Amino acid sequence: MDIRPPCCKDATLLAERRLQNFKLPFWDQVGLRVHLLYCRYCRRFVKQSRIIAAAAAKMQQHESFTLDPAVKAGWEAAISRKLDQ
Repeated sequence: MDIRPPCCKDATLLAERRLQNFKLPFWDQVGLRVHLLYCRYCRRFVKQSRIIAAAAAKMQQHESFTLDPAVKAGWEAAISRKLDQ
């Protein structure tokens, strides 16, 4: 069993999963918390992710909000490319 704190890339992935209400395994939770104790960049990422998620949820409450399918496809492709790097 590897109980070392995750690197920044893994920590941001764990933080996003937690933000999406996925139940993280115990050691992943511990590793993420330890990582966030010493990494100010990942703490900032988590804070910004929470703000973005709250803003997106608020936008979805408005009935007039629609996203152009072409824009959505472009964003999904860009995100996919970044995740594959």
